[in-house]
Amino acid sequence: MDYATVNYAVTEKGIAVITFNRPEQMNAVNEQMMTDMAAACRTAQADDAVKLVVITGAGRGFSSGGDLDMIMNCKTPVHAKDVFDGFGAMALAIYEITKPVIAAVNGTVAGASMAPLMACDIILATDKVRFGYTFTSVGLCPDNGTSYFLVQKVGYHRAAEILWEGRILSAQEAYELNMVNRILPADNFMAAVMDYAE
Repeated sequence: MDYATVNYAVTEKGIAVITFNRPEQMNAVNEQMMTDMAAACRTAQADDAVKLVVITGAGRGFSSGGDLDMIMNCKTPVHAKDVFDGFGAMALAIYEITKPVIAAVNGTVAGASMAPLMACDIILATDKVRFGYTFTSVGLCPDNGTSYFLVQKVGYHRAAEILWEGRILSAQEAYELNMVNRILPADNFMAAVMDYAE
């Protein structure tokens, strides 16, 4: 399948690899990417040949979060609502996949991309990754399911601390908080992820 802002491919062993693909913008999520990611997830869900899904990012990062130009250029409350509904729909599309979903966190992930990340079943990350719950630093509330998913992972009190402080967590901190299943070396990361998936 061809999408404008995500790559979609299925291996011979039935692994669908869905890749955020705006590397020049650190895979910042715009409206097209929300639509594309949700559609790719539905495609993987409907395809009986797909046994497992891997979600990752092109280039240096998994996703830097919402495209701030898009958010700041919402002209009306209705448009803003549509944008934030789109973020939620993208996370929900991942969450509703009934096949195992592995997040391969190859680089920075922050803000609005935390919910789609944590909607995955298994999270594998490189040792260089930073997880940025940076909503408060840009004057936004944790949206599109972030507060729900984080509480499920780490409990209410720890989630409140992370969100209210706008914490940026290292891979090791995220692992210790049970947000990450495994930390893998950055070298040959995707090869290790695919070996794990197989």
